[in-house]
Amino acid sequence: MKRIIGKHWYLMILLPFLVFACVEDGETGPQGPQGEDGIDGTNGTDGLQGNTGDTGDTGDQGDPGTANVIYSPWTVFENDRWSQPVTFINVNRRRYTISANDLTESILNTGVIMVYIRNSGPKQAYPLPLTRAINQSTHQVMAFDAGIGFMIVNFYNLGNTNDPGIPSESWSYRYVFIPGGTPTSGSRMANIDLSDYEEVKLKYNIPD
Repeated sequence: MKRIIGKHWYLMILLPFLVFACVEDGETGPQGPQGEDGIDGTNGTDGLQGNTGDTGDTGDQGDPGTANVIYSPWTVFENDRWSQPVTFINVNRRRYTISANDLTESILNTGVIMVYIRNSGPKQAYPLPLTRAINQSTHQVMAFDAGIGFMIVNFYNLGNTNDPGIPSESWSYRYVFIPGGTPTSGSRMANIDLSDYEEVKLKYNIPD
């Protein structure tokens, strides 16, 4: 036994180093392939839908908007645009045609059409139809008819069938169209006195 140990003593010295070398880590291997995705989970159940709320009350209809109101500038009655005397229902009258491209069928049927006249003196505006002395001492009537795209002003004497003549060019006119207005009662609409030009002008922001 002594002879074996003595003969192989160097193996006893090298054995720990050989064991240590055997347990040392090797190089890191390549990364393995990515694993497959797992199965998606089941969607949760939707919650119950809430009850529909009650419908609110319908609001009151507002007045026609000022942005929709159509108006002409103050325009002088030109002498040469009055017609010659025309007999209608045994009355001599003069006619004056006004072009109004904004006067549509819709305005004729559902809107409000106003024509005002004024003199260059006091500049008080009067709505048509109007009965007063305009260019004669007798009472005279100025009224208008309207159609799509035009209006015709009629001028005649109230008390006789004579030619009324023509108003002086100190008189001018302005028309105001209010589309889609509610039906009028007399000369009133939406608590506005349409015969009062100053009230209409303020209500619809019409410049003078």
